[in-house]
Amino acid sequence: MSEKKLANKRVAIRLNEKELTKLEESAKVYGLSVGKFLKKTALDVRLRKPVFTHEESQKAIRELSAQGRNLNQIAKHLNEGGQVPAEEFQRILKGYAEIWRLLQK
Repeated sequence: MSEKKLANKRVAIRLNEKELTKLEESAKVYGLSVGKFLKKTALDVRLRKPVFTHEESQKAIRELSAQGRNLNQIAKHLNEGGQVPAEEFQRILKGYAEIWRLLQK
């Protein structure tokens, strides 16, 4: 005979008025109490493991920001009639290669 497990643990969350109203409306749509809706939603969800660690995400963001600044400077320079030296162009390509490497996980 299978023994029914007693749910005797409690979890509390804090919501603002708008969040609570939305939660109550969602529970009502499914004909559940707020507690049962939360339990079902939390236990049935399948979370995916993040592709990047926090540190990797921050590194990619910094690199993207730096490349964006470089592009703006180059565009301004070219719009003023300037040219981009070959070594500068190679440095830019390496930056994009680094971004690509970070995103290929």
